[in-house]
Amino acid sequence: METGLYVLTNLCVVAETWIGEGQIERAYGLLAVLNQRCQDYGFTRNRNYLHALFRLDDALPPHLAAAVARGRTRDFDMVVEEVIHELTQNESNRSVLSVSQRLPNPLTERELEILHLLATGLTNREIAEALVLTPGTVRWYLNQIYSKLHVKSRTQAIIRARELN
Repeated sequence: METGLYVLTNLCVVAETWIGEGQIERAYGLLAVLNQRCQDYGFTRNRNYLHALFRLDDALPPHLAAAVARGRTRDFDMVVEEVIHELTQNESNRSVLSVSQRLPNPLTERELEILHLLATGLTNREIAEALVLTPGTVRWYLNQIYSKLHVKSRTQAIIRARELN
């Protein structure tokens, strides 16, 4: 089940990236699939996060409501395969390392991993559990991330990372 949570977290980042790129309907279709998977596995905290961040419970405009309805009918495993295929085959897509590549002092893969989990709303303890680290190690990594991004808080780090795409 931990692997499932990790996949959900990464797909949420993909959806956020698509929103940032203006592919909003596509993102909401993916979010609907993620929301269903969270419900199936009882990931209440993650499901609440999806609803709060993307307002999945509110009255959506018709085009987004239609995208969500289509997303609910999709098979999760097939969606995962499609996203992985697209991300690995389409060289024009920016990888998660693009954030790191545009910084004078690049983020490591582990720092990027922690930053992505941070963006999903996980606490230090939850990040530590997901990555099999101690909370103290997560705090150390967060300080490194803050320093490299030139920010002072979790929220600023997430905003800065999104600005860098």
